[in-house]
Amino acid sequence: GYSNPTKTITASASDGASVTWSTSNSSVATVSNGTITAKSTGTAVITASTSSGASATCTVTVSNGSSTVSWSTSDSSVASVSSGTVNARGKGAATITASISSSIKATCSVKVGETNKAVALTSSSMYATFKWGNYGRGLFFYNSSSATTFEFTFITGSTAPSSGCLYQVYNSNNKNGGVIGFDSGKVFVTQYHSGNTSKKTSSYTLSANTKYTVTVTFNKGGLTGSIAVKDSNGTVLNTTSCSWSTTGADGSSSATIGPLSSILNGTAPNVYLQKVNIRGTNGQAGYGTNQTCQVDFSAGSIGATSFTSDKTTIAFKNTSVQYYVLFQ
Repeated sequence: GYSNPTKTITASASDGASVTWSTSNSSVATVSNGTITAKSTGTAVITASTSSGASATCTVTVSNGSSTVSWSTSDSSVASVSSGTVNARGKGAATITASISSSIKATCSVKVGETNKAVALTSSSMYATFKWGNYGRGLFFYNSSSATTFEFTFITGSTAPSSGCLYQVYNSNNKNGGVIGFDSGKVFVTQYHSGNTSKKTSSYTLSANTKYTVTVTFNKGGLTGSIAVKDSNGTVLNTTSCSWSTTGADGSSSATIGPLSSILNGTAPNVYLQKVNIRGTNGQAGYGTNQTCQVDFSAGSIGATSFTSDKTTIAFKNTSVQYYVLFQ
């Protein structure tokens, strides 16, 4: 900016003739009735001419009155600023000020929502391999002797997830497995067995920018169960009872948290995952045994990509634990 962007000069003719003003470079400075306005840095010649033929000139040099902009914040615990870049620090409101001088400044109000740590599952390249022990196997839905549960805590993005995959396990040889994901803002569970497909969908529609915990339960045998949705306080918002016509009985193959098209579902769920708490069958030969996988990504270190719980390892590709601001 320019500390004094306008200047006024006066010219008159002794014989009373009218005065006409002109500039040699209107991109640097313009002139109207003697008032000169700076447009950009450089030099221009301002000319005052009279109708009787007399003239006078004035050379004008335009430069930045101050090239230094100082930045400040009213509350550094909410937002900090450096060279114009504002960083969220905590929930609340702050005013960011840019100053050239005591009289020339601009302000901007900033509101920061709740800051969380999470893993972004926001593109098809962001997923985690899910392995039990030294096997490339996930935990699957079916167990002949007891119930299994898959619980996920996540924050939805700026729009409710219309599609995408939270968890999937599949054996491409015998076409057995399953998917937990999103369909038009609702959680669904599909089970695959020998080419047969059975899908059930929760009756609850998720909202944008909201934290949820979703628990999918498969009763003994895997043909019945439920999809429960809780809010951030643990209050149950909805429980949908489910009955599948077939079970994804074989988990002895690849599994992921998030989208991977080479298994089943390559669509990003557009959520920020904070926790998993899974008790499922380990996919070893036969029906296997129940294994527990409990990982709290929100308690992990920023940048961490690999997590181990019991005998299960979750390793993310192209994403890691990072900060996410929840605006409500």
